[in-house]
Amino acid sequence: APVLDALARMPMQFDELARAAETAQLNRVQLRQAVFGLAALGHVTAALPAKNEAARRVGTDRYNVAALARARLSTSDAVLASPVLGCGVKINFVDVLLLSGALDDRDAFEQVMTTLPRLGQQFQRDGGPLDNPIEIRARLEERKQVFLGDLRPFLKLVGIVD
Repeated sequence: APVLDALARMPMQFDELARAAETAQLNRVQLRQAVFGLAALGHVTAALPAKNEAARRVGTDRYNVAALARARLSTSDAVLASPVLGCGVKINFVDVLLLSGALDDRDAFEQVMTTLPRLGQQFQRDGGPLDNPIEIRARLEERKQVFLGDLRPFLKLVGIVD
């Protein structure tokens, strides 16, 4: 994993990566293939320069507050802006609730249970619908663990959450 080793030291543009000691054994074609492969797997992504990130964050933070509020009221997915990536990251309605702390509220479960059927949506597992409230609550807890373990750290990495 020479590319990951080099990028673990610091973010780099492609030319810098090509000159890094860790990637010295790769020619530019091999390096490009390695970077594209890692990007396809979600291990690396393009990012804007760190310069001006603070200024971008002011706008993205303001946008994200509004996007989360709208998504929570409309029970829809949200696209949140990243000051690091310079693009949006889509999250689903359950993740909207998790991000806003709503699933820590006592009535959040009831909100999900009444809202999703009204919108013609339902929880599914293994291709079939979940109708049992106990199973749905367990599914929400599973989703919460994925959110806390995977999605929230990613959203922090790309500057969407602190």
